[in-house]
Amino acid sequence: MRKITSQEIAEIGIIAAISFLLSYLPLDFFNKGLDLSVGLVPLAIFSVRRGVRASFSASIVWGLLALIFRGLPGAVSPIQVILDYPVAFAMAGFFGLYSRVIRSQLNKGITPKLSLKVIQLAFIGVFPRWFFHFLAGWFFWGSYLPKGTSPVMNSLVLNGTSFIANFVMVSILLVIIIHIAPNLFRAPR
Repeated sequence: MRKITSQEIAEIGIIAAISFLLSYLPLDFFNKGLDLSVGLVPLAIFSVRRGVRASFSASIVWGLLALIFRGLPGAVSPIQVILDYPVAFAMAGFFGLYSRVIRSQLNKGITPKLSLKVIQLAFIGVFPRWFFHFLAGWFFWGSYLPKGTSPVMNSLVLNGTSFIANFVMVSILLVIIIHIAPNLFRAPR
């Protein structure tokens, strides 16, 4: 395994910071029940450019920034904090697993198949993150629900809706961006 370069470390920090800062856009709907995470878009582009290791590294740093600056006031237990922040955010690192697929398809030109691969990329990076938010909601936030409310259904509706909204948003934005600026997705030389 090759050593990580100082340029890659700098890029990891910059992408994590950009992704974190984008979380301050006022895009929370339904009393914060629906969370649109625009920071997934630059993370996905970076992940295609740099691959798995850099993708997971940036995702973890983003999760730690979110934990430090936004997460502790709403914490209900240490395990919930770990699931909702470092673990859930790290799962967005799965974007990097598809980097070779996207770059290979991109080398064949801008085609409908490339758009399909970008949508698959969006699913691979978005679903795992909200799955862990779902688990945290089920196991830890369920005790705060009104009596008779199913923690599983509540977490599934809230986190499932956020997953679908983020999947659609990331898919649309990435398809548009890869058609307008495909070089953003190419690995640096």
